[in-house]
Amino acid sequence: MPKNHIQEILDTYWTARAYAYDQRELPADYEREVEKMWTEIFSRFLPTSPAKILDVGTGPGIIARFLAAVGYEVLGLDGAPGMIQRALSYETTAKFAVADVADLPAIYQDGSYDAVTCRYLLWTLRDAPAAIRKWTQALKPGGIILAADANWYAGGIPRDIKVDSAAGPDSFIETYNEELLATMPLSTANTPEEYAEVFRQAGLKDIKITPLPEVKELEIRYNRPDNHHIKPNFMISGRI
Repeated sequence: MPKNHIQEILDTYWTARAYAYDQRELPADYEREVEKMWTEIFSRFLPTSPAKILDVGTGPGIIARFLAAVGYEVLGLDGAPGMIQRALSYETTAKFAVADVADLPAIYQDGSYDAVTCRYLLWTLRDAPAAIRKWTQALKPGGIILAADANWYAGGIPRDIKVDSAAGPDSFIETYNEELLATMPLSTANTPEEYAEVFRQAGLKDIKITPLPEVKELEIRYNRPDNHHIKPNFMISGRI
């Protein structure tokens, strides 16, 4: 399947999901704790603000907004126009643009960023090592790439998954079919080491896997066992 066609399929799916993905009704105290938690997680690895951050696969700008709120200069990119439309609806100093982060445009490969960040992106990339190699071109010498993720569908994606989407409840399994999954090795990864391996293939150094047990603990504390965040999260970090 041609890579441009793959990305078009993915961007169409996530644009249809954008409103529901961003507008879930959540308790205010839970949302405050989520912001505090993810800000603290990324801040552990990032240089002190105001460093310059490129947030790839930004979606509705969740991590971009969190980091901008504590003083970072953030540009969030996503290939799904619907997601960027949601990101732009918020009052934040973060900037946003539509771009294929699996094939980062040359305009962003300018060596001006201190860090590239992403959350829940690597699993759905069509060629993660190739994407990461282009991300490295956005970084200053010694820059860091941070990817928070999980082994979401170890052993395969259940075919009974339903989602809230303008494209219908079956749009996830219709999009992530066997043909598409064959182009995304991390979609059914079994271990964090498989994620670390793509960092190695991309030529990164000082690669670390850091468990993030606080993510699962927060979901359990708020009695959200059906939330996909209940999967053990981890951070993969590496430097150029």
